[in-house]
Amino acid sequence: MPHHYRKPRPDPGRQSAGSGAGHHAGDALWPGHHPAPPPAQIPDTYDFVFFDCSPSLESLFNINVLVAVQYVLIPIKVDKNSIEGYDVMLETIQSVREIANPDIRALGIFMTAVETGSILDREMIANFPAILPGLAFQTYIRKNIDVKKAPLALQPLCFFSPRCTATGDYAALCDEMLARMEG
Repeated sequence: MPHHYRKPRPDPGRQSAGSGAGHHAGDALWPGHHPAPPPAQIPDTYDFVFFDCSPSLESLFNINVLVAVQYVLIPIKVDKNSIEGYDVMLETIQSVREIANPDIRALGIFMTAVETGSILDREMIANFPAILPGLAFQTYIRKNIDVKKAPLALQPLCFFSPRCTATGDYAALCDEMLARMEG
């Protein structure tokens, strides 16, 4: 959440959003800036559109994406900052739901760059579903150097290294995501 976030206060004289009242839903998330309208109709040839954003909630682009999407996937690494940071993201999703996008929801949280040889990571894998019931994905993405190399080669991981463990992990995550969206 941006450090200058302010929760909107009810204003009895204020008209509803989109009525030309001069107030914009984006003011509460990013004062002085207004979220872009949702993208024009996306062609029917796409079942899903993904926006891969930086972890910063200070970015106007990221806030605009939250206004436009239905689901949010939250990746975390097994480190103190990531584990503590997911709460801020969930609060931001709730704020966006209240202010600008009533359809947005967190689809789930998954672990990335997992080192299965690490005791801490193995403990996190075992405890993750209990820590975040209903949000934790069972699938996690194992650490693999090809995950870093693929973007440098300007290729998706599945083309750059189709047999690496992370490629299989991402495929399993997609299956789990689809199951949640259908269920």
